[in-house]
Amino acid sequence: MRNAAVQIRDLSYSYDDIPVLTDVHLDIFPGDSASIVGPNGGGKTTLIKVILGLVSPNQGTVLVYGNQPEQERTRISYV
Repeated sequence: MRNAAVQIRDLSYSYDDIPVLTDVHLDIFPGDSASIVGPNGGGKTTLIKVILGLVSPNQGTVLVYGNQPEQERTRISYV
């Protein structure tokens, strides 16, 4: 079984009392491409910010190559 490059479990994030991400689970494996699509205000940018370690989730875990996102910023790119 391959280890995920990005692993998200039980992720939730809110701006004040407004939930933006609720109970997100996601695995992205090395070599895979991923797209995050959805409507305006759907949490796409917030999810990217959490993966990059720019904001901390209210709940859940995010690992990038098995480490906290802040430790792996040099290994992440996005367009």
